[in-house]
Amino acid sequence: MESMPAWMRLGYEIGYKEGYEIGFKEGLEIGILFGRQRIIHRLISKGYSLDLVLEIMAKPIEEEEKLKN
Repeated sequence: MESMPAWMRLGYEIGYKEGYEIGFKEGLEIGILFGRQRIIHRLISKGYSLDLVLEIMAKPIEEEEKLKN
């Protein structure tokens, strides 16, 4: 990387930063979804009704239908 022209190095650094930020945001979203699903499954396994758990967790209707099936 040391022998790169300045314009190429700048492009590389900007691309690396943007790629990192995009990857971080996607990873964070996936982690949050995974955590919510884990909580829902644990509450259901403890005997809470699916409807009560979904109400507490404020899940969207699409996810609600997926969980019921």
